[in-house]
Amino acid sequence: MKKALLALLCLLPLLCAARAEAAYKIGVDIENQIVTVYRADDDGEDGIVRQMICSTGRSNSTPRGTFKLFTRKGVDREEWYYIAKFRCFVQYPTRIYNDILFHSLPYSAKDLATLDQTALAQLGDAASHGCIRLYSEDAKWIAENCGDGTVCRIYAGGARDDELRLRLNHARQSAITTEISEIAGGAAALNNNN
Repeated sequence: MKKALLALLCLLPLLCAARAEAAYKIGVDIENQIVTVYRADDDGEDGIVRQMICSTGRSNSTPRGTFKLFTRKGVDREEWYYIAKFRCFVQYPTRIYNDILFHSLPYSAKDLATLDQTALAQLGDAASHGCIRLYSEDAKWIAENCGDGTVCRIYAGGARDDELRLRLNHARQSAITTEISEIAGGAAALNNNN
């Protein structure tokens, strides 16, 4: 009896962790360039937790299918990540499949002021090399809330929803404009104090 109880106590943290990591599932709509996070038990409209505008890969370079998110220790879900192949930094990478990640828009350095303005202008269109680009706050949300084992379905097809795309992009553009203004204002204040 003691051995069975001990075995159950040892398994309990694993069972709780697996349940916590399966709190959400993700859909990536390539037609609309939108990432939708659903509660794991409801992928209907009532189950939507968050929707985000994104940029998937050009020339069908983002794989379609159903995947489970996973983490390569020490390199994923960090604030900054260097992609040597493209000589850029991104924020909050979450691995979907092989080298395909959710991550922020690219930066030329570990500095928010070095945001790639071309990538920003292309958000909402297929523009990456295969990864799924998001605004930083959205990439961070996925990294912090969608644990290993979260199901991610990447698909094409369906009707284009320009109203939803415009609404999501406008909301995030406003947020990033405010963030850039705050960075510029902070730099100006620092220079005035010197």
